[in-house]
Amino acid sequence: IAHVMVKCNPKLSTEELETLNGYLPVEDLVHLYNPRFVDPVKNAFDSEHFKEDKASFFKLWFQLLAKYPKEYITAFLDLNLPYWYIDASTLDLYANRMYLETFIYSPEITHYDVVRESKIPWLYNKYEVFANFAVIQKIPGISHALSISLPVWVLLFTGLVLIVKERKAYICVILPHICYWLTFLLGPVSNLRYVFPIIALYPLYLAFIVNTKAFSATE
Repeated sequence: IAHVMVKCNPKLSTEELETLNGYLPVEDLVHLYNPRFVDPVKNAFDSEHFKEDKASFFKLWFQLLAKYPKEYITAFLDLNLPYWYIDASTLDLYANRMYLETFIYSPEITHYDVVRESKIPWLYNKYEVFANFAVIQKIPGISHALSISLPVWVLLFTGLVLIVKERKAYICVILPHICYWLTFLLGPVSNLRYVFPIIALYPLYLAFIVNTKAFSATE
């Protein structure tokens, strides 16, 4: 809806704008909307009004979907770009996220109630350089190997191999992993830390692909 309001505002009716304004500040959306970071719009959403009148919101949502299906699809794919496009910039100009979010425990962020006391400060500084990712991102091959989307493609490729080989039991094993990835697509931003569990499962996927003995076993 935020995407449609920003891109198609002049085409919208007064009634549509008034209905939405009950849930989101229409005039502020042009400043709040970020194609790859939902939080600014989400934080401006009037949850109390939504609880009082959910029907009007969903009616508007589906009404705009019918009128602007292309914009809805574009907004969805754009938000999740790093999860499916392997050449997407890791240092996203819009989302403004680091590759490794070491800043989460910085003194400026107090709601985690954590104090950093590094015993090896020089190593932490190295981590910070890597987390920046600015240099690595320019190196073909290496940047793709560290892409946020690569774990997703490894997972989907494994699933494809298992389907081709008709290994139903193994497909059942990785199906929850695929469902886990699908939950990312409902999230507010693309982050490496979200896909880390899939990265940790690389050895399992590799075993499923190359272990012919396992494939020949009775299921």
